[in-house]
Amino acid sequence: MPSYKSVPQYTLQAVHFEKVYRNSISLTVYLAVPGPGQHHPNIQGWLEESGLKWLERTSLSRVDSQILSAFTKRWHPETSSFHESFGEMTITLDDVACLLHIPVRGIFYTPVPASMEEAATLATELLGVPYEEAYLETSRQRGGTFTQQWIYDCWQRNLHMYHKYDCATMAYLLLLVG
Repeated sequence: MPSYKSVPQYTLQAVHFEKVYRNSISLTVYLAVPGPGQHHPNIQGWLEESGLKWLERTSLSRVDSQILSAFTKRWHPETSSFHESFGEMTITLDDVACLLHIPVRGIFYTPVPASMEEAATLATELLGVPYEEAYLETSRQRGGTFTQQWIYDCWQRNLHMYHKYDCATMAYLLLLVG
């Protein structure tokens, strides 16, 4: 069992979202996230080796919720653009790469849909979850997918209860890439 000093302190961050489309929806989400460099030493090493550590800088916990809310109100999904007082604004992949310092190179990746059985098998191998639990979650989602909350719960269990740091790292990386 890790000592108290080796377990990072997590902060609870509130992120507020408003209005998705025609209906006004208000939702506050609380995320317990470690700051950069606040991971267990095993996880920190694997994050650095993965080449995805820089994604921590783009975390929702660092987004101004009022700005996010303002942009959400102006989003028009039918045109995939924001309607501002000065006109229509579309954000391109180059804009995202420049603003978030995300490297954009190589060919476009489209994930291959996975069956519920394939997704459950992968979750068992990579996240250390019992097959039945993973299959039940894919059944709830009606396909080979998992919710962010389910992956977050896997990360927390592997990190704090089971001390399976390899599985916790995989879950955390899935949370980072969304």
